[in-house]
Amino acid sequence: MRPFFVTAGEAKKLPRLLLLLLCTLYVVPGFLGRDPWRNDDAASFGVVTTMLRGSAQDWWLPNVFGQGFYDEGPFFFWLSALSVKSMPFLEPHFAMRVTSAVLLGLSLVGIWYATFALARRPEAQPADPFKLAANPTDFARAVADISILVMMSCFGIIVRAHETTSEVLQLSLMALFLWGCGFALSHARLGGLVAGLAIGATTITEGPVLASAMLGTALMLPVLLRHYRLETPRFLLPLCAAAAVVGLAWPIALLFGGSGTRTHLALWLGSAFPGWLDPSQMWVSLAWTIRAVPWYLWPLWPIALWTLIRWRGELAQPIIVLPTLTATSAAFAFLLTGQSSEAQLMALVPPLAVLAALGLPTVSRSLTNLLDWLAVVIFTVFGSIVWLYFIAGVTGYPVKMARSAVRFASGYPLQIDGLQLFMAILATVLWLGVVIWRFSTVQKPIWRTIVLSGAGLALVWFLLMSLWLPVFNHRKTYRDLSQEISAVLPKSIQCVSSVGLSLSQRATLGYFLAIRFAEQNTKKTNCDWLILADRSNKTLGPPDPNKWMLRWEGRRVADRQERVRLYSQKIETSMMAQTVTSPQRANLMGF
Repeated sequence: MRPFFVTAGEAKKLPRLLLLLLCTLYVVPGFLGRDPWRNDDAASFGVVTTMLRGSAQDWWLPNVFGQGFYDEGPFFFWLSALSVKSMPFLEPHFAMRVTSAVLLGLSLVGIWYATFALARRPEAQPADPFKLAANPTDFARAVADISILVMMSCFGIIVRAHETTSEVLQLSLMALFLWGCGFALSHARLGGLVAGLAIGATTITEGPVLASAMLGTALMLPVLLRHYRLETPRFLLPLCAAAAVVGLAWPIALLFGGSGTRTHLALWLGSAFPGWLDPSQMWVSLAWTIRAVPWYLWPLWPIALWTLIRWRGELAQPIIVLPTLTATSAAFAFLLTGQSSEAQLMALVPPLAVLAALGLPTVSRSLTNLLDWLAVVIFTVFGSIVWLYFIAGVTGYPVKMARSAVRFASGYPLQIDGLQLFMAILATVLWLGVVIWRFSTVQKPIWRTIVLSGAGLALVWFLLMSLWLPVFNHRKTYRDLSQEISAVLPKSIQCVSSVGLSLSQRATLGYFLAIRFAEQNTKKTNCDWLILADRSNKTLGPPDPNKWMLRWEGRRVADRQERVRLYSQKIETSMMAQTVTSPQRANLMGF
C-alpha cells in the first residue's frame, strides 16, 4: 500500500460536545412522543405486552396475545420487558422505546471501541518519516470518531434503528463481536469471551443463521491470520464456551420442555431457514439485494470499497480481514436463507462502518472537498423540503405544496407545536453552525470528510421526527381505531376472537383495548365477540355468518384498503342495546 501521512493536527479528535450533540440528535428523535407503530414495531411491542400481562410460559414462548411469534428469539423481548418492569412510572410503550434508544446508543459506543482497537495497531498507523505524525492513540481516537459518523450517515438503517425491534439490539451485538475480536489481539481470553457472548446473544435474538456466520468468522481468524494463531486456545475456548452457554440454554429448555415447547422450537428454527439452499429463493434474494444495497448501505459501501483498494497490499492484516470477513460471512448467510428483508442488511452496517473508517484518512483532499460540498447541498435541500412542506401545510401557501402536505397528513390537522418548532429551529441552526465551522476551520482533521454527512442525516431525521411526528403517528397508530371499538365493546369483556388480524394489529388492539384474545382457531372458541380484519380487495367473513352480527366497521384514515369489523354473537335485542354506547352507533339509530 502507498504510505499516507497524518499530522498531529489532522488527528485531532472531534469535539466531544459536538459529537454528543450529533449522537443525541440521531438517537433520541423517533423514540419520543409516539404510539407503537404498525408492522414490526407494534408486533415486538405486542410480544413484550403479552409477557408482562401473561404467565411464565409467555416469557419462554414469545407470542402476541395467543398468536405464536417465531421470527425471532426472546432475548430482546426479555430486555424490554424487564425495562418496562423497572420503570413502572412510564407508559409501557415509552419504557420499551427507552430500552431501544439505549441499545442504539450502545451500538455507536461499540462501533467506536471496535474501531479504536483496530486503528491503534501498528499496521494501521500512518507513515512517519520525519517524526511529525500523530501518535497511535490520537490517530486511533480520530478514526474511531469517523466510524460513528459513518454509521450515522448510513441511509438505510435510520428508520429501522428507531423501531422497537430486535434489529437495534443486533447492531449492538455485532459491534460487540467486532470489539471482542479486535480486543483479543492484545487480550485473547477477555476478547474471546466478549465475542462469544455476542454470538450466543445473537442466537436467541436474530436466530442461528447470523450467529453461525459470526462463529464461522471467529473460527476462520486463526486460520487466516498469524496474529490469532499463537493465541488460538486462549481465544477460541472462552469464545465457544460463552456462545454455547448463552445461545443454547433457551433452545435446550424448549427441547426438553414438552410437546408445545418443541413445536415452538421447530417453528422458530423453520422461520430462520425459509428458503435454505433453495436455488430459486436464493436468486430472488440475490436480485433483491443487488437493488437494495446501493441505497441502503450508502455511503458505507463505496468508502469500504475504497478501503480495500487503498489497502490492497495489506489484505492479510487484522484491520482489513476482521471487518471484511465479518461482513462477507453475514452477507453469505443472508443469501443462503433466501430472505429479502432490509432488517437482515442491518448486520452488515457495523463491519462496513469499521472498514470505511479505516480508509477515510487516505482519501485525497480534492475528493474530500467534493464530498463536503455534496453533503452540504444534499442535506440542505432535503432539510429545506421538510421545512417548506410543513410551512405550506400550516399556512396553505404555496397552494400546490399545501395540497400535497394535507394529502399526506391523511386528515390530521397540521398545526404548530411551540416546543417542536423550537427544537426544529435549534437543530437547523446547529446544522448551519456545523457547516460554517467545518469550512472556516484552519485545521483539516481526518474526520472532516464525513462529519457533514453524519450531521446532515441527523438534521433531516430530527426535522421529520419533530415537525412531522404527529402526522407519522396519526398514519401508523391504531389508537383512534381502538377508541372507536372500545365505545362498542362492553367493559366486562372476557374474551375476543380474531380473524385476519396481523401481528401488529393484534398487538396494538390488544394493548389499547386491554382485552384478551382467544387462540387462533376461532371456530372452536366460546368468545362472544369477534374482531375481523381484511382488505377491500380480499374480503373475509366471520366463521359462521349465522352466528355473528356486525356491530361496528371502520378503518384507519391513512389506509383506504384496510378494514376492521367488530361482530358479536346473535343474542337478544335488549342485551345488545345495552352494549351499544358508541356516538357513531347512536347517530345511526337516529338519536
